[in-house]
Amino acid sequence: MEDLGRGGARGGVALVLCSAVGYGAMSVLAKVAYAAGANVVTVLASRFAIAAVCLWSWLLLRRRLQPLPPRTVAALAAMGVCFVGNSFTFFGALEHVPAATAALLLYTYPALVALQAAALRWEPLGRRVLSALALALLGCALTLGVGTGPLSPRGVGLALASAGIYSVYVVAGSRVMGGVPPALASAIVITSAGLIVGAWTVLGGQFRPDIAPAGWVAILIIAFGSTVVAIQAFLAGVERIGAARAAILSTVEPIVTVLLAALLLAEPLTVPQALGGLCILAAALLLRSPGRRGEGRGRR
Repeated sequence: MEDLGRGGARGGVALVLCSAVGYGAMSVLAKVAYAAGANVVTVLASRFAIAAVCLWSWLLLRRRLQPLPPRTVAALAAMGVCFVGNSFTFFGALEHVPAATAALLLYTYPALVALQAAALRWEPLGRRVLSALALALLGCALTLGVGTGPLSPRGVGLALASAGIYSVYVVAGSRVMGGVPPALASAIVITSAGLIVGAWTVLGGQFRPDIAPAGWVAILIIAFGSTVVAIQAFLAGVERIGAARAAILSTVEPIVTVLLAALLLAEPLTVPQALGGLCILAAALLLRSPGRRGEGRGRR
């Protein structure tokens, strides 16, 4: 996968956009899997198992394995707990609210990252951060305030919780992943998450193998296209065009979700909701300038 897009900046842009399409399609694919009879545990257990095998195989074939200090491995494994929390809350939200709504609410995480950075005194709570927070709040109000019917409070709460957990994951990753090859870090985090979900699956007995073929196709695409390929394409793109440009390009992810949800799931999008989405994306773009901590590291 590293050989994809050898073409300088143009290839880097293509790789990041490919990654954004993969991540953006994940919400819609999860909805397809649910409609075929899958549940959250089945989707996540399968996703992490397949993704972990693929990532470690790629690292072995490319000879990218290297020893890491036990403390670093333990910290990355602990990040897997955040990854599980983010995944369960986000995929759980998709059971209750439209894919577009969940994706837009998740994208409030850059504002939450900036707020945490200010609280930790890494960066001042300046005018740009306050403006971004105001835009994100306005975007949430527009996205949630208007629709074809009442939104599930549980779904909304899970989507916002996912954004909060993901922001913690990004902030932690900005410190833990320093000096660690991103692909190796991703493999450790996903393996840790897979082990946690696997134990949950065994103890809870919630795995549902008897789902329709369309559901398994969707799960395979989530595991390979929206996880393995998306992760590697993003990292390869960052190497070519830099983290700041890659982070800005990645804001097309929720746009992909909204478009695919409208085309494949017939989810309507009102004008106020579209404006709310634009406000959330504007907040993300306002915060994603060169030199921000953690950009390009935390990928769900």
